[in-house]
Amino acid sequence: MGDTYKFEMIANLFAFVFGRIIHLCGELIINNDQGGGGWLCSKPWTIL
Repeated sequence: MGDTYKFEMIANLFAFVFGRIIHLCGELIINNDQGGGGWLCSKPWTIL
């Protein structure tokens, strides 16, 4: 039971972190048409 709880905590943490990164990247892309942060954030997703 302890291991399952630990796994859920880690999974929730990763989901939160990735959610924040995607949210911040979305704002960078919207606020910065020239590239810069928007390019930096969109580049990894094109590889996947």
